[in-house]
Parts: sequence; structure tokens; C-alpha cells
Amino acid sequence: MITLAQAIPLEKVIRRRIEELMLERHNVATVTVAKGEEPEPQIRTVEMITAEIEKAQADLCRLTEMIAIANLNHTVEWDKEKISLTRALEMARQMRSELQQLKSLASEKKVQRVTGRFSGETNLLQVTTYDPEEYRLKALKLERQVEKLSSDIEHQNHFVEIPFNASDYLA
Repeated sequence: MITLAQAIPLEKVIRRRIEELMLERHNVATVTVAKGEEPEPQIRTVEMITAEIEKAQADLCRLTEMIAIANLNHTVEWDKEKISLTRALEMARQMRSELQQLKSLASEKKVQRVTGRFSGETNLLQVTTYDPEEYRLKALKLERQVEKLSSDIEHQNHFVEIPFNASDYLA
């Protein structure tokens, strides 16, 4: 058994292992020898490495599916209701995106002089059509909300267990 918190980095470990095995298989697939000479026998064969790749790929598929199922079946409380981890993760992504937009809007000056864009016109002003301070306050509020949701997700990830044997990938 592993927790969801362990499963996410494990997924990356398995993906990296598959890439390494594919490179190794490519490297042992051919050898260069002088005409008439026999190549030295290789310790690991293409077939051995292919079998390891297939096992790792099957493990990755199984782990990915288990993560998805666990994320659907386990919940966090948000806005006085229980929502799946899948929904919470997507909401957190959307909130972070919106937060970046709000911070950008908040950083604008209410009025600023525009120069160099239009030839001959030196008295142009760029005026925001909103109150940047209002968006700064909205950004602060949203930042607290997304941090709370992310914290709740992370907390849950340490308690949700999935039945996966990670001994082939973790010490």
C-alpha cells in the first residue's frame, strides 16, 4: 500500500524508468564489429529489456488508474459540501490561473502616460476601466482560498491509500 502523496512522485519515477529502459534497449540493439569477427555477448539483451519495459508500462497504467479512482472516490470539504479530489484538483488549477490574472490586473496603474506607440501623439494616457486596488484585494482573498484548498487536498493525499506494490521502484 502507498498513499496518494507517494503515488504522484512514483508515477514520475516509473515514467523516467521507462525512458531509461528504452534508451538502454536502443543502445544494445546493435553492435559494431569488424567483418568476420563475432560480437561479444551482451549481459542484457533486447528481449530482457523489452520485458522490463512492458512490466513498467503495465505498472504505470495500473498506478495511473488507481490514482484516478482514488481521486474520484475520496473527498475534501469545500464551500460546505464534499467534493471529489478530482474536482478539487481542477478547481485549484482554475483558481491559480484566475489568481495570476487578478494579480496582473492589480499591478496596473490607474492612469499612465503612453509614449512612442503613435507617431506625433505625445499626450496619450492609458486609463484602466476598473479599480486595480479592488483586484488586488480580490487576488489576496483568492490566494487564501486556493492555499486552503491545496492544503486540504495535500492533507487528504497523505491519508488515502492505494493498493500498489512500489518495491520495484522505491527502496
